[in-house]
Amino acid sequence: MTLTDIIPTLRLSIPDPHDPHRWPSETTITLDDVILGGRSAVAAAHRRGTRTLIAASRPAAAMASVARACDRDIIGIWVHTVTAVFAGTESPVAMLDGCVAARAAAWEEVRLIGRISVAHRHPHVVFADGHNSCATLDNPLRHSRVHAFLPEDLQVGDLLAVPALATAPQPVDSLIAGSYRRPTVRVSTVIGGHG
Repeated sequence: MTLTDIIPTLRLSIPDPHDPHRWPSETTITLDDVILGGRSAVAAAHRRGTRTLIAASRPAAAMASVARACDRDIIGIWVHTVTAVFAGTESPVAMLDGCVAARAAAWEEVRLIGRISVAHRHPHVVFADGHNSCATLDNPLRHSRVHAFLPEDLQVGDLLAVPALATAPQPVDSLIAGSYRRPTVRVSTVIGGHG
């Protein structure tokens, strides 16, 4: 538990702590944004839409910094929009506009961006909303969910940033060249949108 968890109003003057080994090395955390190599996650989401991936400009450094922290490589930052929030049987449920899988992102580091919340954080169950060929609540064959600590005042339209993990080994040169491919998303400096 951190000081901002105990006294959430401190988020008005200091950002929530983060584990620098779980984010790309050129990441800067502010009160209401995540900056990766000088590129604002909030600005990228407004310009390109979400689900957006901001790729690390120096993936080799990002990967080396997390070699001890996890088995997967950090390739950038995912930015998602919250599309629904409702009470669940045990925890609140949040739905996002993108694939939600534990193997695709470091969900323990998820951050609210675009606004500052002074509400306490609680565990939420997070699902994909189904608009990007992902799992949905009513499609158990493709069911995917994660648990994440999010503010209790989470709202539809809120933006979330989370470190993106490579789900399959990729040569570093292809990341630097901006040609790294995933099944449904092209990774370049900043990508995203609904198409």
